[in-house]
Amino acid sequence: MYDQDKTIASHIIKVHASASATRGENKTIISKEENWLKRYLKYCRTECHPRLSETAAKLLQNNYVKIRQDMRQQANETGAAVAIPITVRQLEVIVRLSESLAKMKLSHLATEENVQEAVRLFTVSTMGAAKSVSNLLPTVKVHKQQKGIKTFSKEGTRYKLHFSE
Repeated sequence: MYDQDKTIASHIIKVHASASATRGENKTIISKEENWLKRYLKYCRTECHPRLSETAAKLLQNNYVKIRQDMRQQANETGAAVAIPITVRQLEVIVRLSESLAKMKLSHLATEENVQEAVRLFTVSTMGAAKSVSNLLPTVKVHKQQKGIKTFSKEGTRYKLHFSE
């Protein structure tokens, strides 16, 4: 066992030693690519500060209202609370995402296309997570029976919870 551990350790050390030697050879290629990327990112940070166009802002406003209406409707239909509430914070996330997409294109204006993509990304990630969470959690109904006792029913099984009011 000791010899096998020693062989493995020796192999790992050699692999890392040869990798660092190879890095030295490729350093000029990597540094040119890194230099270009660093300059690109620096330019984006300093020179490009996109803002939403008027039409993009209207589109975003309409999408936000629609998402909130859909979540309210879903909550009313299922009778359960919304897993992830859609608040102003989520609206700000979509705005920042839209502006970031415009910044990647070095544009000074976030367009409807940027907003649509930001809403799509938001819907796929956040709303998808909200729907999967609500599907995973069992629906629990609370029935008031008498003072101090509530009954919880879950798929035909009944549980009693005693509490003082």
